[in-house]
Amino acid sequence: AVFGVVWGLCSIGPVGAAAGLALAAGAMRAARRGRVRHEFPPIVTPMGYVPTGLLYWLVTGLDLGVLLSVPTLLMIAGVLPPPLAVGLQAVASLLGLGLFVTRA
Repeated sequence: AVFGVVWGLCSIGPVGAAAGLALAAGAMRAARRGRVRHEFPPIVTPMGYVPTGLLYWLVTGLDLGVLLSVPTLLMIAGVLPPPLAVGLQAVASLLGLGLFVTRA
């Protein structure tokens, strides 16, 4: 979490520091994932089978990090002004991290 906040401050300022907490929540979720579940049905492609359990395992953690970082992504896209993005990102990060830690 500390590395994410420091990297965020150096790269895109206060909104990056707030986004570091969201990415920390995603990293904690990824750290808690179990083994790859091979009982999920595979996706059949012309080049062979793609195991869906592996795909599910790969996106676990990434989904939470991206979902909680939506205000930062909207600021980068130019939809949100930076002061509003900082506030929304701080609220989203703290709420998401708090809910993840207390629920897990």
